[in-house]
Amino acid sequence: MTLAACVVSLTTFVEAQEDRPQITPGERKVPRKKEAGPRALAVLRVAANGKATLVPITILMNGKFYDASAYKASPVPMALESGTVYEGVRTGSSLGLFTVDGALHSTTANSQSPWIGTGQWLVAGSNTTVVDVSNILGISDGVNGSAIVISIATYYGRANTNIWEWMKVKLSTP
Repeated sequence: MTLAACVVSLTTFVEAQEDRPQITPGERKVPRKKEAGPRALAVLRVAANGKATLVPITILMNGKFYDASAYKASPVPMALESGTVYEGVRTGSSLGLFTVDGALHSTTANSQSPWIGTGQWLVAGSNTTVVDVSNILGISDGVNGSAIVISIATYYGRANTNIWEWMKVKLSTP
């Protein structure tokens, strides 16, 4: 009699577990952020004369990474289309904006950088002095050549809309 009671209670326990829905591994759908469009990674090179060039590395498109120097390269890679704006970042802090004006293609076989972007480099600075900016850029110690750093109170001219918006934000921030 004792044995029969144990079997009956075990059967009831098994039935209770069968009523629960089973969760299959990998079935849970993680909410995904809406993609904001293509994202590119590049190396910004600033020469001793102060001219900046951009070497495209990779581009993220629809969740996949591609070689940025070859992706949609007709006539120039997508990462180097005129008007494309890159934000220069070091250790999470913005150093400035680079706006692509043109692209140069190397005809040298096995070139490390088959495509190079040319353009304008606009240095960011908030709560920094002209001396701080000069030190950051390696001008003060002569590592990156010679240049003059100027503090700006107002601005005027012709440039890409993204530059004007960036300047408005940077110059209006206390």
